[in-house]
Amino acid sequence: MSTCDVCHKVFKKNRLLRLHFRRQHVDKSEWTDKCEMCGKVYADEEILARHSATHDKKDVELLCPVRSCKKSFHRKCYLDKHVAHTHPEIMTSDVIQNVQNSFKKKEYCCRELGCVASFAKHHLLTQHSYVHTKILPFSCQHCDKKFLTLNSKKRHEKVHDGYPCKECCSVSSSWSAYLTHAHQHKKVEPKEFHCPECSKVFASKSRLNQHTLVHAEVRPVFRCTQCSRTFTKKFALRKHISVVHEGEKPFKCQLPNCGKSYAYCHSLKKHIDTFHNPNKINSKRTYTTKSTMERILGLDVKKIKVTAALAEA
Repeated sequence: MSTCDVCHKVFKKNRLLRLHFRRQHVDKSEWTDKCEMCGKVYADEEILARHSATHDKKDVELLCPVRSCKKSFHRKCYLDKHVAHTHPEIMTSDVIQNVQNSFKKKEYCCRELGCVASFAKHHLLTQHSYVHTKILPFSCQHCDKKFLTLNSKKRHEKVHDGYPCKECCSVSSSWSAYLTHAHQHKKVEPKEFHCPECSKVFASKSRLNQHTLVHAEVRPVFRCTQCSRTFTKKFALRKHISVVHEGEKPFKCQLPNCGKSYAYCHSLKKHIDTFHNPNKINSKRTYTTKSTMERILGLDVKKIKVTAALAEA
């Protein structure tokens, strides 16, 4: 038995755990198994191989036995289902057996009049209800947003719950952001990436790539469609929309009797340092009556004014 470290689901096989992890906890943009024929991307090599077989078998088509029906299929199971639903009068014992085998595990049936859809899992039946009601069936437990699929709802709820770090108080809004943050706690020798244009040094290649945009003659511009603000990085635009326009505050204080939330990680750290650090809470701050200019320049403005007044007199 294998258990997912993120959502604690249990799987009988390691392959099922890997497939679940890539589907549920890895962003689709990070999937690497790409079909060379059509460009579609999949979460697992076996699913990609199954999809690739559809390209190899495009020349082999199974025609519907009814002459007036011009439909064709790449798999016999699809042909049998088509015959069962569209041409039940010509069903043979083999077709009946194949259809029964394909539906024997589907225990959840749609109760709408005239609908014969059935599903192996209850959440798929709930998702199917949108076909009849046109109402998004899955609601977020924290806000009023609704979703068509259960996975979309769970992925959204992570914005509220986040991915808490096991080493510190940080809570990441996405799994990829959590992995990036968790890497900071690993004890590895720091690498240096030097900018070829200037003397700046960065800890990762991705940071260096972001920095090189500063030297580019033409920089990409990402414009917010709601307030027309522009950004040079796409993730900065996404962060701006989620914080300013959607009001999301994914960084929540986990200490008892608090529960305050913040839009940025540094704001949460400042809050904890200010209100939950006993050393700083008990220490008294010293205040000064001097202005900022006096403190920076080391001047005594009052003394200068008195000297100037005496000189005029």
